[in-house]
Amino acid sequence: MGRAEKQPANATPRLRAAFDSEPRISTRPVEAARRAPHAVEPESDELTDVPAAVTEIPGPDDYTLGSGVVVIVPWERPFPSNARHGFWGRLWATSRLATESGRTFFARFPDGDVSAAVRFSIAAELVAVSGTLLVLSPLAWLLRGAWDLSTLPRVIAAAVPMLAVLLATLHAAYGLSLDWAARRGGATGRTGLALRYGLYTSGWDVATSPLGLLAVLLGDGRAKAWALLRGLPRLPASSAVAFLCGSYGLSTEAAWRATRAAGSLMSLVTLSLGAAALTLVLLTR
Repeated sequence: MGRAEKQPANATPRLRAAFDSEPRISTRPVEAARRAPHAVEPESDELTDVPAAVTEIPGPDDYTLGSGVVVIVPWERPFPSNARHGFWGRLWATSRLATESGRTFFARFPDGDVSAAVRFSIAAELVAVSGTLLVLSPLAWLLRGAWDLSTLPRVIAAAVPMLAVLLATLHAAYGLSLDWAARRGGATGRTGLALRYGLYTSGWDVATSPLGLLAVLLGDGRAKAWALLRGLPRLPASSAVAFLCGSYGLSTEAAWRATRAAGSLMSLVTLSLGAAALTLVLLTR
């Protein structure tokens, strides 16, 4: 991506966060991006394996002073229907970016079409739930003597879409809870962007599902899969803080407070939904 710039000997080294593959983008538009907030478009739609979001961050906890940002959401790019850029390729690429590079991806997450985010979230959850059931299917064979499995296909056909919609709804609610918490912290609300953020975090469920981890293990090796699992506990909080700092302009401390408040709200919402579901089951017995 061009020749590296020379830095003074006593200069603090810049942390460069980039995804595995980068679009062929000239370095010249980066200077323009410093003066204009809009994303820099690549000179060509020809991308490598994974379309990238590239940013430079002066410090490990600084999400507001990037020198130049290019964010491309693979799911929203109109690529031809081939194995790399078709439905599955764009779904997998977006899921991996959101999971493996959550901080840099969400720190400058772009505004856009909410309906595209809804489609991504539903598709991601359908794949994650279906893949998990597929991996766990041997358990059904082991329990064939204890349970009547004749109705299992119908139960799965009904349960998978319902569970996918429920999970997508919870992800969307999490994004909205971050917007609520950011408003409480004095930031200007960005409801549509927060909703998109929450819906695109459904990619976490794809990349960390049994099938997703198996794909990473076979494609990138055991070390990569283990690193993905090891970073999973910190992923939601670190991504949320990056999103709130980069999109809402909150300080790191304020973003952490907002993230904790949003988490508490979502815990309450989840418990309420669980209690409502349990009540419904008991009433219909």
